[in-house]
Amino acid sequence: MNGLPGKNFSYSMMKKFPFISVVLLSAINVLFLFLPLTAVFGYEFSLFNSLIVVVLSGVLVINSVAHFKNQGRGKTLKEISKGLMVFFVIPLFISLINSLFTGFCSFLQGLSFYFTFVFPALLIGSAFGAASIFLWERYK
Repeated sequence: MNGLPGKNFSYSMMKKFPFISVVLLSAINVLFLFLPLTAVFGYEFSLFNSLIVVVLSGVLVINSVAHFKNQGRGKTLKEISKGLMVFFVIPLFISLINSLFTGFCSFLQGLSFYFTFVFPALLIGSAFGAASIFLWERYK
C-alpha cells in the first residue's frame, strides 16, 4: 500500500474516472441547454462550467498521479494533459453545436467569457489537485 488518497476506492472505479467524468460533464452541459440562463454561450454558461471543471480537473490530477506515479512524470503529464483538453473542449463543443441550431448573441463575446473562466479553472483545479497530492504524500 502506497498511501495515496485513492486507495479507499476500488482500482477499477478509479481507472474509470476519466470516462465517468466525461459522461458527467457532457450530461450536465446537455442539461444546461434546457435552462434559461445557461442555454446561451455566454457569461453564465462559462461561469457554471468553470465551477464544474475546477473540481473535475483537481480530481483528475489526483487520480492521474495516483495511477501513473510508477510510470514516470512524462506519462503522468501526458494523461493529465489529455484529460484537461477533453474537459476544456466538451462544454465548448456542446454549446457551439447548440448555437448553430438555435442562434447565439455574440460568438466572440461567448468565446471570450469561456476562455476567461474555463481555462483558468483548469489551471486552478489542477494546482489544487497537485497541492493536495503533494501535501498528502508529505504528511502521511
